[in-house]
Amino acid sequence: MQRTKPSLFAVLFLLICGCQSSGEKKDHLKIWYESPASATIADNSFDTNDNPEAKKYLAQIRQLLFAVYPGDQINLYETPELAAAAKKSLDYRIAHGGGHTGWSAAWLISQYARLGEAEKAEESLNTVLKKSISCNLFGQHPPFQVDANFGTTAGIAEMLLQSHAGIVHLLPALPTGWPDGKVSGLRARGGYTIDMTWKDGKLLEAKIRPDKAGEVKVQYRNTVKIFQLKAGEDLEFEP
Repeated sequence: MQRTKPSLFAVLFLLICGCQSSGEKKDHLKIWYESPASATIADNSFDTNDNPEAKKYLAQIRQLLFAVYPGDQINLYETPELAAAAKKSLDYRIAHGGGHTGWSAAWLISQYARLGEAEKAEESLNTVLKKSISCNLFGQHPPFQVDANFGTTAGIAEMLLQSHAGIVHLLPALPTGWPDGKVSGLRARGGYTIDMTWKDGKLLEAKIRPDKAGEVKVQYRNTVKIFQLKAGEDLEFEP
């Protein structure tokens, strides 16, 4: 399965957010990941009130979280350093009051799932369910905003299955609170339908149904296996 090229919209979005040159991108990463002036993100002492320059850069970098999800330019496979920086930015955002609206908390589910942070993805899911859902299950901003509904279901799917990096990754962000479960009909990029069963936090089996013949890379935990599939023939995957 080959990765698709980034869309023109995604490329333009990243350019607008201030990553026009590799040199400028490195400067952003320095502020984002290493240490802005007299404070550091690494030890959670990133104080934008005393650092106007850091505050400006942080505002720009937050926009780049689009590249984590729904984009895929920042991911654990190809850009692990940027992925680590994205995680620090997300953690800072939560610690300072971010993610309090329905759509925002729902977005965090998928972002943390993409970064392999299962427990934090579940925390964001619980935030949506506790604070941003009406009794009729309408998402709240407030008032009603469907972004939270769509974003939450997308986030749950992202916790169970990912395929944005050219690999079908099974249970990439399964939290400890979901020890046993079963899911069917999830779709992966490249034309695959996935059914999975897990118990005690471990995958028991997965069935992969391809729409067409071809090679597929399947990952579970830290192991990646390559299979040649035929259209219409199911792959019974056992870890």
